[in-house]
Amino acid sequence: MFKNMRRFIGKTLALVWAAFWVFFFVASSLSEPSGPITKAFVCLGGIGFFLGSALLGLRWDRVGGMVLTMEGIGLFVLNFTYFHNPPATRLFLLLTLAMPPLLAGILLLTPRPHPLPR
Repeated sequence: MFKNMRRFIGKTLALVWAAFWVFFFVASSLSEPSGPITKAFVCLGGIGFFLGSALLGLRWDRVGGMVLTMEGIGLFVLNFTYFHNPPATRLFLLLTLAMPPLLAGILLLTPRPHPLPR
């Protein structure tokens, strides 16, 4: 029953992370005073980035795990080099933006358990 629990947790974590940030991108782009074309591109970009990587992890464990791990590392680096936020916001972004895909990717990349010999 618990043979693939790490993979299940990794896939669930990736989907919850993607759903949260897709909602954030859609809600924030709809509240901005810009044209509908710009809003559509921002929404599609956010959906493609977050949901695309989570869906890769659902279909192909290794590829999705590598993509999620690289996204987590990239977002971690961006959080401290590009985003100029106060320390509390940096910590929030680290815990909600960078850590979930990194952990999900590591969980998806763990080797499958071998069956016990009979």
